[in-house]
Amino acid sequence: MMTASAETMTSAEAAVLLGVSVRQVQRFVQAGQIATRGVVGRSALLDSASVHRLATVGSARGRTWKASTVWQAMALLDDRQGLSTGLSESKQAQLSHLRNRLRHLDAESLVRMSRKRARITRWRVSDSYVRAVGKRVVVTAASALDSSDGGEQLARSLRLATRTWDGQVEGYITAEKLSQLEREFFLVADGGGNVTLRVTEDVETLVDLQQPFRACLPVVALDLAESTDVRERSAGLRALTTLMARV
Repeated sequence: MMTASAETMTSAEAAVLLGVSVRQVQRFVQAGQIATRGVVGRSALLDSASVHRLATVGSARGRTWKASTVWQAMALLDDRQGLSTGLSESKQAQLSHLRNRLRHLDAESLVRMSRKRARITRWRVSDSYVRAVGKRVVVTAASALDSSDGGEQLARSLRLATRTWDGQVEGYITAEKLSQLEREFFLVADGGGNVTLRVTEDVETLVDLQQPFRACLPVVALDLAESTDVRERSAGLRALTTLMARV
């Protein structure tokens, strides 16, 4: 059993912060948008950082895009060539509509509409395995800026400093590959763990075409825009705004 701390909060406290019902908070937990760190009595203790991250993005009800639409939008922002090749007329029309939507959205709206693109999970893994886990996922957010993996160019594009290795990994992975990693590296679910994995499908569509172990710039910017770190959030929103103006 755990006791509440500055790193955790109850569902009732999260509901007040987010301006929603306790039941809605529970839905966010079930959807992987809020991480848990254990229980006290019969109540779950929520990870404060994930609650504040959701508060930053916005938890208001309303239409959100499904993951496949978000990734298609990211491909448009990444200026992928031949994106419409082989598509039916109806699919090309949908792509054209999405491009038009991107031209008329602001960056914060894009972040809000994309918030259900992946289920966020957090894990604890032995320090000796962290780098190996990082090589098996599509790294994103601050992990993509790691100077030891050539993140300098990406950091310059975002006008951020490169990250020095801090023993933390954040990346995208499919549910199938996550199950493999759990067995291979003995991952233990932990809301305060050193590995954050965003579980989604079509991971191959997220990669940087030059460095396939890393997410492309629009995806990294999207994830940074959800950060509770002011500089990272500003950099993500700024990059998205620039990319959306060019689409």
